[in-house]
Amino acid sequence: MFLAKFETWRAGTNMLGSEISTRLTGRVAEIDHMANGRVRLTIDVLTTAKPKLRYAPERVRLSARKIPPGLVVGSEIEGAVRLMPPTGRVRPDSYDFSFRSYFSRIGTSGFFMRGPDLVNETAPLPVGARLFNSVQNLRNTIAERIRSLIGGPEGEIAAALVVGIRAGIPDDINEAMRRTGIYHIVAISGLHMALVAGTVMGSLRMIFALFPGFSSRHPVKKYAAVAALVAIVSYLFISGGQVAAQRSCFMLGIMLTALLFDRGAVTTRNLAISAFVIVAISPHELIGPSFQMSFAATAALVGGYALWSEYRQKRRRAPPATGRPLLIVIASKVVGEIGGIMLTSSIAGIATTAFGVYHFQRVSPLSLIANLAVMPSVSFLVMPFAVLGSLAMPLGLDAPFFYVMGKGLTIMITVAKWISDRSPIDGVGLISSHSLALLTIALVIITMATTWLRALALPFAFAGMLTLTDIRTPDVLISEDGRLVGEPSAVKCWR
Repeated sequence: MFLAKFETWRAGTNMLGSEISTRLTGRVAEIDHMANGRVRLTIDVLTTAKPKLRYAPERVRLSARKIPPGLVVGSEIEGAVRLMPPTGRVRPDSYDFSFRSYFSRIGTSGFFMRGPDLVNETAPLPVGARLFNSVQNLRNTIAERIRSLIGGPEGEIAAALVVGIRAGIPDDINEAMRRTGIYHIVAISGLHMALVAGTVMGSLRMIFALFPGFSSRHPVKKYAAVAALVAIVSYLFISGGQVAAQRSCFMLGIMLTALLFDRGAVTTRNLAISAFVIVAISPHELIGPSFQMSFAATAALVGGYALWSEYRQKRRRAPPATGRPLLIVIASKVVGEIGGIMLTSSIAGIATTAFGVYHFQRVSPLSLIANLAVMPSVSFLVMPFAVLGSLAMPLGLDAPFFYVMGKGLTIMITVAKWISDRSPIDGVGLISSHSLALLTIALVIITMATTWLRALALPFAFAGMLTLTDIRTPDVLISEDGRLVGEPSAVKCWR
């Protein structure tokens, strides 16, 4: 509670109270090229005029039809703008855009009515601001390079995976990935961090294996872990440092650090440390879907891994006899990998379903099939070649790697669209908050307990299922400005 109060004071965002038109001068902080052709600019406000706003927001987000040539992050611009306050909840307990805007320090949004135009004379910037602008411009340069090499929606998704810029992905592809439950592949999270770390560690250990004398005298596994730690921190830095990426970097960093000290990497202790770090830095994320779904999936996977380890220890048996046919060995490996992907997707999907339904009122009934179909492409073609292409980019040798990455993304998009067209309806309506609380308690018990105490989760899960629909939908919805009135039951709307 203290940290939440401190974060609220630290943000201190000035929020616009009503719509207004003014002339704004500001410095560009972010540039996003949207799929519809417009450009979205995040701007640090310097001055306002005609009228001058006495309670002007420090940062705004505005869309423009086009931008002047040579506009980069750090440029000063001016123009006539229409500003609108961030909207609140559409209904009680639903997503609050103004809450998110406050902690993102975005005081208002709107659009340019005229402009933007570059300001020629600009004031010098402090060192920190120049460093931030350099990073943002580097991200945009990398994104443009990837788009030019791959092209099409594959290029937009590749840019999202490498530098975290997702604004240009077409809406139909976004919807297809959401309906099939594979949108988590686009949002930089634990999957991407793990694949980056795995690619770096695996590559280095294969290189070390070429020098058996050196490898036998030195802890090469720890050397590879250090390199992987540097890789994920660099990935976090270049991908924009989004909250989901921060959380994943912390969690994986703790696991890699545990390897350096010969401790277990996949433990609930490491999960708890990561949660404490995130809550200390961004406590408002605790009530958001990203935090809840990410930690629910990770906790379930850690618990499932522990249960599987216990099962294997109880069924220990002698190693298989040597001399088995190569075909049998390959088939067993393939079956094992497929089974692991299916089990992982099932555990993570079950653990996050309740949170997804509560926040988004939708499910992905064919997510297991979709994830099983696309994960081989993502794991072996997309992310490894994204890492190799990024490393080769400074040398100008990245084109072959990004070409392979683009082909992997083509497979992913094709599969997502095909399964999405055959997916049943995914809208499930509202569920009650106390049902979510009961199901969360059941999840915590079943993932944290290590003995017969896991059975205590059953009554909470049963009670949560019984109270899923224990909620009353609004009879009438009225917009904040009072201009729109909607009747949900009849799907009617009046001005």
